[in-house]
Amino acid sequence: MQIAWRSLKWEGMEHLWLRGGADGAREADGVVVAHLHGAPLRLHYRVRCDGGYRVREVVVELPAEAKRVELRSDGEGRWTNPAGHALPALDGCIDVDIAMTPFTNTLPIERLRLSPGESRDLSVAWIDAPSLEVKPVRQRYTLLQRNDDSAKWRYQSGDFSADLDVDARGLVLSYAGFWQRVGP
Repeated sequence: MQIAWRSLKWEGMEHLWLRGGADGAREADGVVVAHLHGAPLRLHYRVRCDGGYRVREVVVELPAEAKRVELRSDGEGRWTNPAGHALPALDGCIDVDIAMTPFTNTLPIERLRLSPGESRDLSVAWIDAPSLEVKPVRQRYTLLQRNDDSAKWRYQSGDFSADLDVDARGLVLSYAGFWQRVGP
């Protein structure tokens, strides 16, 4: 499945290629091309999840700047670098949030399976762009309403809050003020 979003905050687009395996695992491969802070940016990411939408591997790179971050997870909140060294600062984080893409909101939305009115607080491994700094942050997801083919969620992190309209697969249709899906 291929999806595209256009940015509403800066000049830019994202293209996502989402694949599912026979074992329920999912892999996302995305590219964000934008003009950010007065400079062009090309960000490439890959996220691999198990059948329960728990992140198992994430790679984020800025090829033009030769920057790259690669993380692995056991799906239970323990993270390592590619050499297998533990990253205790990320203990307890099941999800990852890459700052430049609406896709990573899909991971907790699909994993949590909340009922309307329910909220859940999470610790996530947040990856900033363009610095590629990784740190744990607290986020809250609240399911506001669900229909047969869509849902509305509220995403909160610190003082920031935004409403997300998603399709039946939890993929963002609109992220208030930031992203709008292009096409069906």
